Amino acid sequence: MSSSESYTTILRIRVGHDYYDEQPVPVELQPEDPYVFTKYNLQLKRTNNTWNLFGTAAKRDELRSDSEALVFLIKPTNPAYHFVSQALDVNCPDYEVLEDALVKKIRISTKEELVNIRISAVAKYYEYILFPKKLEEEQLIEIIDAAKLVEFEAPQFTFWENGEKVIRCISKEKINLSRKNKSQFSLVERSTYGERILLNNMIIPKPNSASLYDPHQAITAFYTV
Repeated sequence: MSSSESYTTILRIRVGHDYYDEQPVPVELQPEDPYVFTKYNLQLKRTNNTWNLFGTAAKRDELRSDSEALVFLIKPTNPAYHFVSQALDVNCPDYEVLEDALVKKIRISTKEELVNIRISAVAKYYEYILFPKKLEEEQLIEIIDAAKLVEFEAPQFTFWENGEKVIRCISKEKINLSRKNKSQFSLVERSTYGERILLNNMIIPKPNSASLYDPHQAITAFYTV
C-alpha cells in the first residue's frame, strides 16, 4: 500500500453527556447504513467518549460530500442510560438531529474534523419518604442541603400504599441529574432548644427510583426515623 493510501483520521465524533460528564457514556455510535464502511473502506474506533473514523486520504473528500453516508445512530448499551438521558443539543451546527428518541439519529453537517455531540440529563424532583418509628407529628423537621443548592418543601404526612403513615419531603424545583452531585442532605429537627440532626449524609435518590406519588417527575429514597 502506498503512503497515499495509508489510513488517516477523517472524522472525530465526541459524545458528551451532562450526567456522565467525563466518565464513559454507555452508548455505541454506528453508521445508519453499514455498507458505507465497505464503500469507503472505513474503520471506527472508540477512545473514551470519542469515536475516531479512519479512512484513506483519497476517499476523504468523497465521503465528506456524501451527506447520506454521514448519518449515525447513537444506541444505549446500558438500561440505566434511559433513566438519566433527555435530549440532544439541537442548536449545535455540527450536526442535524433526525431522531431524538432512545436511539438517536444524527447527520453530520460540518466539514470540521471534530464533531461535539451533547446529550442533556433528565431533571427530576428529589423526594424522601420517611417512615416514622420514633418521630411524632408535632416535631418540626426539615431537610437541608449543606451546599445550599437544593431546597425542600415543608414535610407532609401522607399514607403509603399499605396504609402506613409516612412523611413525604420533596424538593421545590427539579434538579438536573449528575454523577457529580455536590449536595449533602441532612434531616434536622428544630425546637425551642435549637437544632438536632436526625439523619446526616443522606443518600441521593437513584435515577431509576421512580416515586410512587409522581413516577414520571420525581425520584425517591427511603429512611426510617
